[in-house]
Amino acid sequence: MKKRVLISVSLLLIITQTFANDYESRAKAVRDSIWGWNMTMFNNRTVPTEFANESAIILADYEEINASGKSKLRFLSSLSVNKELYYTSTTRKMVKINDKAALERFSEFSFTESDKKIGYNTVNTMNTYLGARIIKPDGSIKEINVKEAVTVTENKKGTDNYKKLAIPDLQIGDILDYFIQEDYKLDAENVPQSLFVFSGRYPILNYKVHCEINKNLTVEYRSINGAPDFTKTVNEDITYLDAEKENIPKIEILYWTAFYRQLPMIRMNILNNASKVIYKPKSARTKGIYPNLNPDYVMTDYLNLTNDISIYYTVNGSSKTKKHIKNFRTKNPNASNKELADFIYNATKVEWMSYKPIPLLFFHVLNNLLSDNNIQSKIGFITSNTGARPNEIMSMDDLEPIISTVNGQFYTLPTIFSFAGEISTDAENEIAVTQPFKSSMFSTKNMFDFSKSSKEIVPATIAEQNKSKYNSEIGFIDINSQDVTLKLTQEHSGHMKYNGQQRILNFYDADRELRKSLDITTDYISDFGGSAKNKNELNIKLEERRKAQKDSIKSDLEDFHGSKIKEVSNYNILSQGVTNKDSTFKYEAIYTIEGLIKRAGNNIIFSAGKLIGEQLKVDDEDRNRTLDVYMPFARTLEYNILIYIPEGYKIESVDNFKVNIQNEYAAFTSEPVFENNKLIIRVKKSYLKSFIPIAEWNNMLQMLDAANVLFGQSIVLKKV
Repeated sequence: MKKRVLISVSLLLIITQTFANDYESRAKAVRDSIWGWNMTMFNNRTVPTEFANESAIILADYEEINASGKSKLRFLSSLSVNKELYYTSTTRKMVKINDKAALERFSEFSFTESDKKIGYNTVNTMNTYLGARIIKPDGSIKEINVKEAVTVTENKKGTDNYKKLAIPDLQIGDILDYFIQEDYKLDAENVPQSLFVFSGRYPILNYKVHCEINKNLTVEYRSINGAPDFTKTVNEDITYLDAEKENIPKIEILYWTAFYRQLPMIRMNILNNASKVIYKPKSARTKGIYPNLNPDYVMTDYLNLTNDISIYYTVNGSSKTKKHIKNFRTKNPNASNKELADFIYNATKVEWMSYKPIPLLFFHVLNNLLSDNNIQSKIGFITSNTGARPNEIMSMDDLEPIISTVNGQFYTLPTIFSFAGEISTDAENEIAVTQPFKSSMFSTKNMFDFSKSSKEIVPATIAEQNKSKYNSEIGFIDINSQDVTLKLTQEHSGHMKYNGQQRILNFYDADRELRKSLDITTDYISDFGGSAKNKNELNIKLEERRKAQKDSIKSDLEDFHGSKIKEVSNYNILSQGVTNKDSTFKYEAIYTIEGLIKRAGNNIIFSAGKLIGEQLKVDDEDRNRTLDVYMPFARTLEYNILIYIPEGYKIESVDNFKVNIQNEYAAFTSEPVFENNKLIIRVKKSYLKSFIPIAEWNNMLQMLDAANVLFGQSIVLKKV
């Protein structure tokens, strides 16, 4: 037995060493090939004078795709031939480093050397090869030894590893020439969509894209937002696609940007539609090149997926959900259609979200249950309001399912903490393509027919519907301390509550609260916990999460103030905000914050402005943005600050807390008032619209600047 183990270990070592040798051999061949390219764009190292003050300049940027489909004999349901996809993606860049910020950004690279996914009679593998060299101002070249990359382990099991490579001796004034090549062999999946973006945070002197694709594959692409189109040439079994652009100005990828709607790019799908193990709808395109893909093709794919889901899954709803609906109707015979529809949505969420099903299946179940209860509804899809435009969709991932009812109610995919009537931010103000639809297992009747669909606009929320309200009370100021103890009550409604809920609440308690509102007596753990042992483990984890809630609240408060919280002495969750009747997330905390008090002789300087929380600071590059503003949603923040003035002190002036800025896109007001021995400061900040044309950006800057000024304001308590 010991001898067999030794032989097995020896064999494993030999296999491992062979694999390592194969990787190193391939890595060397890749580096030798790429460094040997004779391309004019990589020989030009002159920086135009207009870019001399840029942080960095991309002198050359080249991307190459090689894809081929090869047949391989394998056993699927029977012995058959399947098409595998061999795919190589190479990116090479030459960057001139002009300042410390660029030096720090390019001084280190991280990459996953190898990855393998094994499925039923399928294996998907990926290898990554990296090369880097420094070109000094005198023209000398120093190649970086990639073997010096260190392995970083992310998890305790040691299975999530990646490599980190430092670029030593890289200095301001140097040119970094580097490449990353990824090799894929895919049995059971397609490669991710390729994005060729003709812009970036640094100016680009020359950007080229070159693709070599076997005729057996399906290629779909679209050029959008002013990107150049591919030129196409064919040579026997290979199709060549090329695109190029020179002197590309920088576009800082800022917050509030809609990537697919604003940046010039080519989106490309390379699909192995000849494969017998990759799902594809019956409308999927056969081999060939499909430029600027007709969006109707993608919609048809989605509709066929809808049909496939309805045929291959039992979609009539679970017996438990139907019992809950029957119980509700018995107890609420006069419920309106909206109340009934909301209940059905929430009950379906409780049952089906526990299994985390594919979104489309959830909507089939919901749609059928609505129909069974005589509520007229339509099932359909939308695009995200910050994703691809409806006429520029490229894949089914660009679409999201949605349901509308005859009374104008929309239902989007639920989240852990959402409930009926809360529409996802992505859906607001988008056009939904919908149709009456009844799913039936093993039936092709009443299938989704695109020609019979209609278009409906999903309403957008207004700023007052998405509100965060902060009520701060400072009952005592210790004149001998720099710290302040206060009571803060937070109320968050609409879209403004999700970040806090995700940070502070846990799924099990939220699910229990929703079930209680639906008169469902069981909880998630009892329904889906499995064995008694597993249920016990889940209950232990739940208690651990509850105990950690105080730390989560402390972290939430520190993010709000942008400064250290010394201690949270008490807190209370007043409302989870996870039901239709109790829709606001609300909690209060008593805590001590450091550094708000300073002494100036006998007087006290109190940084009261910091009680509105840390504000978004707009730097010079952001001020000069050139892109329209896409915010997630309109919203309002209110701050009510109550300060008890210590005995023996007075406040002579609070004029620095008086602000009144209002325009079409934003508003910021602050009003201080005295009541007996109290100072009350009422502040309101509103983002009135989610989309702001760049021509109106200064209106938003006016509000953001005013908020930052107020954040830095103090009051002076003078000794009487």
